[in-house]
Amino acid sequence: MLGALPTPSPPPSHGHPGHPTPRPRRRVLADVGGLFVIPELARQLHRGPACMEAAENGIWQVLMRIPNPECIEPFEEGCVLLGSSRGRATLQDAERMFTRVVETDPGIPEAWNKRATVRYLMGDLEGSKQDCERVLELVPQHFGALSGMCLIYQALSRPQDALEWCKQALSVHPGMEPIRVLADSCERQLKDM
Repeated sequence: MLGALPTPSPPPSHGHPGHPTPRPRRRVLADVGGLFVIPELARQLHRGPACMEAAENGIWQVLMRIPNPECIEPFEEGCVLLGSSRGRATLQDAERMFTRVVETDPGIPEAWNKRATVRYLMGDLEGSKQDCERVLELVPQHFGALSGMCLIYQALSRPQDALEWCKQALSVHPGMEPIRVLADSCERQLKDM
């Protein structure tokens, strides 16, 4: 089915005349991309460091596309506010922006994910967990939301649950070293209990 997807023209050839250099499949998928390409890009995360980096970038490229024009401005404003780290009031403003997006178009997984991040940073672990669950309903391979679940359960002092989420996150994206470190920490905690 993926072979039936329209593909953009390849870049100019740097190889032999008449033999254009083929573009890597993961890049083409990201260029084409709606959320339906994420499972294929996620499979590329297991093909080694070069593929992993390109696939991860492709996934983020797809996730950061906001298909609803009404949602672009509040999403971008929320991202700026989230990135500014100016304190609780700024985080509350960011939460309002992402809430506006998910209320306008609940099918935008990255708006849910960003709001989950904001809620986590504000200490609203239950709200963050609910938002991560919503992301995972939309995109089961969303390694950011899976990682978020790890952190939430760690903050809730539930190392067994955190470890299970770490395993799920690593099964999608084996290159997330901070999650591997967290998983090791959870295993040590469980042995000490």
